Amino acid sequence: MYRRTQSLAILTAAACLLAAPLYAAEPDTAALARQVKVMEDRDEIRALIIEYARVLDKRDFAAYSKLFTRDGEWKGSFGVTRTPKGIQAMMEKTFGELDLRIYENSFHLVSNDDIKINGDTATAFSRWSWVVAGADGKPTPRRAGHYVDTLQREDGRWKFKSREAVGDIISPLDTDESMKKK
Repeated sequence: MYRRTQSLAILTAAACLLAAPLYAAEPDTAALARQVKVMEDRDEIRALIIEYARVLDKRDFAAYSKLFTRDGEWKGSFGVTRTPKGIQAMMEKTFGELDLRIYENSFHLVSNDDIKINGDTATAFSRWSWVVAGADGKPTPRRAGHYVDTLQREDGRWKFKSREAVGDIISPLDTDESMKKK
């Protein structure tokens, strides 16, 4: 009888342990909603980073400038400028002085993003590479670097509050003078 009682007690305990997850507390829907929002925000910021490269490569500087907040700032080898209007004017002036044969079929690759969300603001780090058609027509890396971003949700959309383009590797063939119109 003792063995039977002991076996029954063990079986009852095992059944309780196995059934416990079925009676667990309801999930914290507010916490789940916050996690989903962070994932959605991260995806939107990744799309913004990709759109930045896309419109830059198309030389659509009006669309490019709209990726920045009203007081947005761009920093890089071309200088420092603020506001979408100022950013558009700087890009049009700078690219207007460049030898378009170098840029004609060029494109940017962006990768290795690290995005940190904090409510309606965020920071991001990503890598970039600029690829041009070499003398033989083959894709040739020309420059590589990274972006340091501060982002802000403005009018319901993520935009760059500040974007710093840092050149880490520059081709020995590539100088500011070598890229200008001849």
